Amino acid sequence: MAQRPLDDFRKKYKTQKKRLTIGHEEFCFHVPDSLDPLLDPDDPLKGFPLWARIWEAAILLALEVAAMPPTPNGKVLEIGAGLGVVGVVASRYGHNTTITEYDARALEFIRANVQENNCAGAQVLRLDWYEPELEGQFDLILGSEVVYRREDFAALRSLFFRFLKPQGMVMLAEGLRKTSMDFFAQMSDHFHIKAQKKAITTEDEKVPVILATMRPKRA
Repeated sequence: MAQRPLDDFRKKYKTQKKRLTIGHEEFCFHVPDSLDPLLDPDDPLKGFPLWARIWEAAILLALEVAAMPPTPNGKVLEIGAGLGVVGVVASRYGHNTTITEYDARALEFIRANVQENNCAGAQVLRLDWYEPELEGQFDLILGSEVVYRREDFAALRSLFFRFLKPQGMVMLAEGLRKTSMDFFAQMSDHFHIKAQKKAITTEDEKVPVILATMRPKRA
């Protein structure tokens, strides 16, 4: 499907541009100017658009990916991409990247950000973790702030086993919270996990983030 031209996107959404320096490259991302148009007027918490901001974990993961040389013929998958920051950075740094999200509005922002940052080689697809439809397997699966709900644990585990190559790696950046720790504890039965606590400095504070790499024990 052809990407929505940026002109049409700008007519549909009121946005701000967030500029980031990742490694030696400059990036510009469209971010919703306000959450109000994205909320359900009858129930603002229903389907709350967590995707509509650039999370510190995404910046940390983008920095890590920017420092990784692309693997010849390697394939990278980003899940729960939000605004597409990690996938766009991966694409710009030469990785063959597929960027996925479930929310239709988030996908429009991702496509706009792919165009804005001249990442024509990046593929943008809708992905339902519970009924995933993708072709092939990937050398690297990326996710930032994707572990919020315990009910998603089994779906994520199944997704990783189905779409990760046997010698591949999952890299996740997650906020320091009990749900994240419980997820990694459960995944340790199936993956070799290396986790480290890092921090991203914002204008106001240092935000702690867990950066974890996971390799299948089956390999």
